[in-house]
Amino acid sequence: MLTNASSISGYRLVHEISVNSGYAKHYDWRRHIRHKALLQAEQSGATHLVIDHLDSIGAFNGKAHALAYRCQNTLTGTEEG
Repeated sequence: MLTNASSISGYRLVHEISVNSGYAKHYDWRRHIRHKALLQAEQSGATHLVIDHLDSIGAFNGKAHALAYRCQNTLTGTEEG
């Protein structure tokens, strides 16, 4: 789930993600790069993803930096997912 940094209080950081969109002339590279970051977050066992930087590299591609978090149940102290 994409979220913002203020929504992850009490979550555990599980993975730092850096992805490149690749050349994306015929589709939206921002949408593609979000999808790639979400896939990496899911593979690392994360429940939430915060994308903190989207940087354009020319007109048709870019790169992103994101942090993947895992939700922790505050009642039991166990991780959810």
